[in-house]
Amino acid sequence: MRSLKQHAYGSVAAVLISLLYIHASEVTGRLAHDVSYDDIAYLNDAIDRLIVLVDQGIWAFFDTFLHNPPHSPLSTVFALTALSIGGYSTLIVYATNSLLLVAVVSFLLYAFRNFDQRVLIWIGAAFLTSPIAYNTIENFRPDFAVGFVTTAMAWWFITGMVNGDRSSLVLAGGAFGGALLVKPSFFAHTLALAIGLSALYLIVFVLGRKIKKNTVHLGIRPLCVFWGIAFILALPYYVIAGRGIFDYFWNNTRGADAYLWSYGKEVSEARVIRDYLGSAYQRAIGFHLILCVVFIVVGATLLTIRRNWRELAVLGCLVGFGITSFTILVIGRHKNSFFFSTFQVTVLIAGFYGFGALYSLLGKRSRNALIVVAWCALVAAAQINLSKHAHFEPTTEDLADHSLNRKIVNQIQDALSDSGKGSNRSPVSVIVTVPGPVNAHSMKWIAAQGGLSIRPIDRDRSSQMSDFLEAARATDFVVVPNALRAEFYRQFPGAPLQSELLDMLRKNSDFVEISPKDDKAHYHVFKNVALMGSGAPVLDFHGVKSVSGFANPEGPYPQWQLPRVQWMSATASQLCVQDPGVYDASMRFRANSAGYLAVSDTRGHSDVVGHFTPDVFTDVTFTHTFTEGDMCVTLTPTVEHATVDSSNWLLFSRFRFAKSEGNVQ
Repeated sequence: MRSLKQHAYGSVAAVLISLLYIHASEVTGRLAHDVSYDDIAYLNDAIDRLIVLVDQGIWAFFDTFLHNPPHSPLSTVFALTALSIGGYSTLIVYATNSLLLVAVVSFLLYAFRNFDQRVLIWIGAAFLTSPIAYNTIENFRPDFAVGFVTTAMAWWFITGMVNGDRSSLVLAGGAFGGALLVKPSFFAHTLALAIGLSALYLIVFVLGRKIKKNTVHLGIRPLCVFWGIAFILALPYYVIAGRGIFDYFWNNTRGADAYLWSYGKEVSEARVIRDYLGSAYQRAIGFHLILCVVFIVVGATLLTIRRNWRELAVLGCLVGFGITSFTILVIGRHKNSFFFSTFQVTVLIAGFYGFGALYSLLGKRSRNALIVVAWCALVAAAQINLSKHAHFEPTTEDLADHSLNRKIVNQIQDALSDSGKGSNRSPVSVIVTVPGPVNAHSMKWIAAQGGLSIRPIDRDRSSQMSDFLEAARATDFVVVPNALRAEFYRQFPGAPLQSELLDMLRKNSDFVEISPKDDKAHYHVFKNVALMGSGAPVLDFHGVKSVSGFANPEGPYPQWQLPRVQWMSATASQLCVQDPGVYDASMRFRANSAGYLAVSDTRGHSDVVGHFTPDVFTDVTFTHTFTEGDMCVTLTPTVEHATVDSSNWLLFSRFRFAKSEGNVQ
């Protein structure tokens, strides 16, 4: 009964502190900004799967997990749960992370159940007030979850090995398999730690047999069970997704993109270690690192003096596990502070264990003094963390109150007109040529909240202008950062090309800039009118009295990359104006055969205004002067290979006809 009450109180405390952290993050943390990398990847993944569920049914939904395995099964499940319960609510999504804090508090109460209640209360408070608890709430990514599960694996393995408890090794195997599934791309780190634990187990086992005082009374079978359970849990996923996970891991650690995310060879190991121990990489544990190290050292000292070798072995193995995790990251040289979650959680667990062991070795008066000192130290640590290690997002372009992502989404929505795009079955494709706080993936989430469907396009790892131009031609909307003002990722290889790309798109008639043409703007948004149309009717006629020879408008046809179009359905088309004067014509069309287009008046005078090639859109312009008694022209296409009984001659995507500006009254 006492245990149930403890878990109930602990769960309530975890939920309440989660709500407090969500509010704090809304004010000064990540939730004051648009959802961005890497969180946004898991939300958009869930959106895509739910769209399949709604449009195609439950079996197609399950099929997505086979043909497109999630990058993190846990994060995708959390995102699906949050979206199913709260819709596209950012707060509901991040509130789901409170389940992690509830689970960790329950683990701590179970792992340290033999400690005094005052110790348990302090441990629960120390964890819930740690920066790692806050970071767990305001980051929707699997890194902290994998840190908790991997450390749980170590705890159950070490205590099972030291105490000869087979059930603990079974739990460790479950945690091992869970860690492989929580963040599959971190498999190398997880496997290395599991191998290290197994090597330690074998060393202790062999030494114990040699000195005929076996401290491990379990034999080899529990070790096999440990690995067997992990493989049973994780193997199905890795059979399906293993190749993709390995390619992703290799590309970002040793492959083409490693230079973006890792320290170069010119940086010494000492510099890497110094950076890794600094606040930039240890912000998620903050001053709790010092607090726990003190309890580890003092606890280990007293355990050694009192010859409590079993407890000392547990504490020493936990410390060794944390150091091993840190060493693996030093070898990998990766520039990602989230990767230190296993090291940080292990330090917390070891510090809590050291504090509990220290308390149990002291007398009554000394215990009271220790509790007072511990609470004072915890308050001081929390205050230092708040002042020096509080989360700070330096970007301004994605601040939720005046988000440029949302502004661009609104511009895109306004420019869609009657294109027919933007639904789940016909999403709008958007590329931000070099991303940053403003990126197409964040736009997708924002657009989904307003009922617009966006398909993000990426070319951010390319350094070739041809790649950007090819992507632009195949994308509905192109967002180009201002090279001088935008907060985009300047370390990406395409960053130096953005000014030139902006000039090229402005000179290309296939693209219309829909954002204000302000050189001080952070981003420039272009509509691909070759795909989307200009937003005007295909036959955009002004001052025209009558027209014949055209079918009704149709489309757009995104599957063929066609905007709204209209066929010339007769062998010739006649166009008559209301008033005499000079008129300008601008058109874009294509034909199925080579040929030319002639324009003739009612007096029999004819001019060839353009030639065309098969299946290629051609731009044609001409000017014609109408006089009294000569108010009509006839457009006649001549093709080399006419289709028998064809009712469609020219396919128009644009035909503007209006009085020349100098002749308009």
